[in-house]
Amino acid sequence: MVNTRRLGGLGLAAAFLLAAACSDSPNDPLSSAEEAALNFDVAAYAAEATVDDIAMMTDEFARVLPAPFASGPFNGPGAGRLSDYQVSRTVTFYDGADPPGEMDAFDPLLTASIHMLFEMEGSRSRTGDRGTITQSVARSRDMTISGLLGEETTRTWNGTGSSAKAATVVSDADGERSYNFSASSVITDVVIPVPRGSGWPLSGTIERTVEVEVIIGDEVHQRMRTVVVEFNGTHLVLIIVNGEEFTLNLETREIIRDSDET
Repeated sequence: MVNTRRLGGLGLAAAFLLAAACSDSPNDPLSSAEEAALNFDVAAYAAEATVDDIAMMTDEFARVLPAPFASGPFNGPGAGRLSDYQVSRTVTFYDGADPPGEMDAFDPLLTASIHMLFEMEGSRSRTGDRGTITQSVARSRDMTISGLLGEETTRTWNGTGSSAKAATVVSDADGERSYNFSASSVITDVVIPVPRGSGWPLSGTIERTVEVEVIIGDEVHQRMRTVVVEFNGTHLVLIIVNGEEFTLNLETREIIRDSDET
C-alpha cells in the first residue's frame, strides 16, 4: 500500500487524476476527496520551493559576502542544495543612514541591508519512497535582507517572487502524473539565525498563490491554491493549503496531513 502521507500524495493524487479525466470541463467542481488530493500535491510543490528558498537565504547568501562574489552580478552554478541549478544574482549594499546610502562593497559592521535580485533555473530528478519526481524550475526573487548592522545575530528577509510555468512529473506504483505549476510568492519577515547553519528560520511566513495545470492526455485541468508556510525555529513547520493544515519536515521534505494524526 502506498503511504499517502508522504510528500506527493501518491494514492490520493492518482484518484484525483482519474476523476478529473472523467470530467466534462476542466473547471467542473471536484469532490472533497479530489480537493484533498490536490491540496496534498500542491503542498508537496510548495515544500520543494520552500526548502530551496531556505537554501537561497543560507547557502547562496553566504556567497554574497566574501570575494569574488561581494558585489554586482554573478552567474553560475548554485551553492549547496541549489547546486543542480544555474543561478543569476545581483546584490547592492546599503548603510544605516536615513535614507540608506548605497555602498561600494560589503562592510561586516557598517552594512545595514542588502538588496538581492535572484534567479534560478534547471531541472532535478529525485527517487525516494514515493517514486521518482522530475521537475523543471524557473524562479525569480526580489529580496531585501536587513538587520546586518554591527555584529548581528539574525538577518531578516522580505520580498516577492515568481515561478514560471514549470513541469513536474511523478512516477510511482500508481502510474505517472504530470503537472504544470506557476506561482507568485510573498516572503515576510523570515528571520534567519547567524552564524549560518546555527538553526532553522526562527519566524516569518512565505505565502504562495499557486496556479496548477493537471495534464491528462490532451486535456488540461486548471486549479488555484493559496499556500502559507509559517516558520517557528524548528525543522517541523506548519504549511496551510486553502485552509487545510499540514506539517512540513524541512530536513526530509516529508509532508504529513495533520488530520491524519488526530
